[in-house]
Amino acid sequence: MIQPADMEGTNPEIDFPIVEEHVDCAGTRRVFRIEAEQVSEGWVLTAREPDKDYGYEFHAFSPCSPAQALGPLRYMIRAGLATKYLDTSSDELGLTHDRMHGMISYDQDSDRVGLLVDGRFVSMQELERILSAYEGWLFDLAIEDS
Repeated sequence: MIQPADMEGTNPEIDFPIVEEHVDCAGTRRVFRIEAEQVSEGWVLTAREPDKDYGYEFHAFSPCSPAQALGPLRYMIRAGLATKYLDTSSDELGLTHDRMHGMISYDQDSDRVGLLVDGRFVSMQELERILSAYEGWLFDLAIEDS
């Protein structure tokens, strides 16, 4: 596990992968496996929930070292877990507050593209049903590099 010095990003000799727990907005503890990959421009850290077909996934980059990306990655995890976008309390998915934030994803089993929201795969059919409740409303679509 990580030592306190590592949490400040002062120790570049962190052994990856590391496993951390974070709490989501519902009070559920979520485990993340954080892996580091050296790329030509620097380092990419990826945090995923292990042993899940789908789950939360976060990425951070540093041109210098994986330790420098660890703080921003932890911030992204906490911020990403702080808001629940999907209302799953009934048979039909809905939005909790007229917003949705997530990641474009691909399901190899069904060979389809969908969205990863709240750690859950949302198919295009489910997205269509969610959006049908907002017919006539305006929307704003932004696609950002993770």
